Amino acid sequence: MFRLLSFVFFVFPYVTVRASDPAAFFESKVRPVLVEHCHKCHSGNAVKGGLRLDSREALLTGGDSGPAIVPGDPTKSRLIDAMKYGDADLQMPPKGKLPEAVIHDLEAWVKAGAVWPGPGPAAKADAKATFDLAKRKVEHWCWRPLTNPTPPAANGAVNPIDRFVYAKHATAGLKPSPSTDPATLLRRLSFGLTGLPPTPDDVHDILSGRVTYEQFVERYLASPHFGERWARNWLDVVRYADTRGHEFDHPIPNAWRYRDYVIRAFNADLPYRDFVTEHLAGDRLAKPRRHADGSNESIQGTGFWLLGEEVHSPVDIRQDQADRFDNRIDVFGKAFLGLTVACARCHDHKFDAISTKDYYSLFALLEASAPRLARIDAAVKDVSFPGGTWQSDGPCFRENHGTIVYDRDVGSRLMSRESDRDPGPLGTLDRAGRILKSKPFVIEDGKFSFLISGGVHAYAAVGHHTLIVGPLHGGLVKEFKPQDEFRWVTFDLSAYKGLTVHFEFTPLPGADFALSDCVPGDPPKDGRGARVSRPVRVEGPVSVPKPFESRLALALWEGPAITDRVFVRGSPRNLGEEVRPRFLEALAGTKTIADGRLELARQVTDPAISPLTYRVFANRIWHHLFGRGIVASVDNFGVLGETPSHPELLDHLAEVALHQSPKELMRRIVLTQTYRQSSREVHESEARDPGNVLLHRQNLRRLDAEAIRDSMLAVSGRLDPKPFGPPVPVFVSPYQDGRGKPKSGPVDGDGRRSIYVSVPRNFLSPFQLAFDAPIPFSTIGKRQVSNVPAQALILLNDEFVHQQAKRWAEATKGPADERIAELYVKALGRPATDKERVACRAFLGETPDYAGLAHAMFNVKEFTYLP
Repeated sequence: MFRLLSFVFFVFPYVTVRASDPAAFFESKVRPVLVEHCHKCHSGNAVKGGLRLDSREALLTGGDSGPAIVPGDPTKSRLIDAMKYGDADLQMPPKGKLPEAVIHDLEAWVKAGAVWPGPGPAAKADAKATFDLAKRKVEHWCWRPLTNPTPPAANGAVNPIDRFVYAKHATAGLKPSPSTDPATLLRRLSFGLTGLPPTPDDVHDILSGRVTYEQFVERYLASPHFGERWARNWLDVVRYADTRGHEFDHPIPNAWRYRDYVIRAFNADLPYRDFVTEHLAGDRLAKPRRHADGSNESIQGTGFWLLGEEVHSPVDIRQDQADRFDNRIDVFGKAFLGLTVACARCHDHKFDAISTKDYYSLFALLEASAPRLARIDAAVKDVSFPGGTWQSDGPCFRENHGTIVYDRDVGSRLMSRESDRDPGPLGTLDRAGRILKSKPFVIEDGKFSFLISGGVHAYAAVGHHTLIVGPLHGGLVKEFKPQDEFRWVTFDLSAYKGLTVHFEFTPLPGADFALSDCVPGDPPKDGRGARVSRPVRVEGPVSVPKPFESRLALALWEGPAITDRVFVRGSPRNLGEEVRPRFLEALAGTKTIADGRLELARQVTDPAISPLTYRVFANRIWHHLFGRGIVASVDNFGVLGETPSHPELLDHLAEVALHQSPKELMRRIVLTQTYRQSSREVHESEARDPGNVLLHRQNLRRLDAEAIRDSMLAVSGRLDPKPFGPPVPVFVSPYQDGRGKPKSGPVDGDGRRSIYVSVPRNFLSPFQLAFDAPIPFSTIGKRQVSNVPAQALILLNDEFVHQQAKRWAEATKGPADERIAELYVKALGRPATDKERVACRAFLGETPDYAGLAHAMFNVKEFTYLP
């Protein structure tokens, strides 16, 4: 049975989550495949076999052999069978089988119902003739400037938010529900702000009136658990994981530092404008935000760009880079703008005011930035010599008489004293703070020669590919043993012509290093350097930093701007017109961005340019506190998304998000009568507002996976409140198997909150998957909420659940009535009723089984739901 459940947990969620935004999934994963590989023979005037593949209707009608797809069942779909080469007489495309990942995407699309956005037959792939960006911008609400609407007078309400809600009630003939009882309200607030249940003392204080609701609001906002709760919400948005996925699930080095950065940012109540700026360009700030120990906090925000899946040894690096950047642009667009920008990868967006040039202008912007493990105690600096301007991520390089030289004494003091080495292309070499990086450029000739002395590891970062652990691209990494005299060394990158590259040099431990010249092609025929012909040592005094424990974090560093090209129909082998880095035309016009990601950050956070930024964030906060956003499609404010139920309220909240802090925005929301309403249904109101879109009551919600697990730890007394640090390895059962299987962690995760347990992409927690924790593929701002048998089976049979029930029972002392009372207050945040006490005493019987009773409490619906 457990083996069967493991299959359900690991396979079924993968299909459903990746297709959780069907329209965006189709535009980014399905339509491009059909256009590139099928339309030549099955669209327009070319219709082989009577089969068209340019509309859903055509697929359902099929050709000479009947329907091409059966929505919901890929096993009965001839299109899928042909692409899997299952029939020797029908193999498509005929020139070669598509990659397994592509076929899997098509299967997921059919499995999810074969959604094809838009009415009627699809437009032709080349829709430039009908793409009117200005018209689309004018017609859709999301592009309109922010307003600061005056709250209407409504039903005597004082709170501005209530006034907007009650005005809608009046129009629809609704009445707000009464406030819920104090214990229920406190539990709602505690989970909403901290992700944990209220303590028994908190429950007693609210019921006795010793502490008011308003005082609890301030207490929970100030709790260190506040940042853990809201960081978890944000980690869904940026597809956080600790590993890369793909075949061997290689680790993402020190991903947890980004997680800790987000927790600290929420606890510090960092203004959203600054939060966004640090994510987009924290490495470029002249005055970064500093931790109490002096380290750079801002730079760590840029780690979000690098949290995606990656292939360890791709056959086609340019295609791989296109896929990695597509994911980054997709996350950027959804996370900060609520737009499916990545749907413009292969063609102008089918519905929104986003062009293909918009997409590739962002692509060009990202190409100028390379990934790194940054030493957050050091800053990037430029180092110039006649061969050009290079960058260093630390203080150990300088220019000396036309040569860049490495100070071995300074470098040795930057060597890591931790075990957090860089597991990138140079293995376990400790590189952070000791990297010399060239500017990026396009490979034309293919060969590059460098005049060096000393010993060094050299890396040609083609397409910013860093996960080189396979056999295909080993030639991009070279090691040159120490030599005193200068000599020429050469990289032959002829196989990568047309791609972008930058070079990175890291001196070998204990070795000197100097770079005196660099030329395209082979070395000069006389073999002598154009700059020098003898080694150069550092001259003069050197400022040596004090030894420290290094802290390495995922980050970007940026070089000069790059001119890129549109990929026609999304193919990197079919280049179109040139594009320069810029933001979306509908928001910022067509002016080129001159100052890289820092200028992008300024535009994204300027409400006069992007009204979407603050609307999207305010809507995310509302969604997590009410269970439904004012815009229900929290990651898509475009044409295929939902329209706002309260547009004036949304702009009011966006103004608060712009001018106040996240905690102030939440404070204003949870102090409303709208938030405090009972969730009980009233027949007359349900008939007028069946989906509770107009908020005539509070929503009944199930707790998310992490909150359920953390609640069990909290009530059992096992919860370890220690914050931050490397993740606890996730528990991996014997039935979870595959390449890259990690060593299992403890069943209870050492008692740490779920946010501190590792997230390996290929070995996700079955417990959390059962309760709809998302697979970190792209932005998931709104989790699916299912009600399936696997959840009941987990609560009944899971080893962790039984372990915590036993611990809880052992920690509960005293007579039966006192123990029953304690169980109820801890589990449900309220006293037991007389009927419940009678039932519990009957359950205990003559041979009391308190572990069984505790286990039963975990299975009460009220334990996992929030009224």
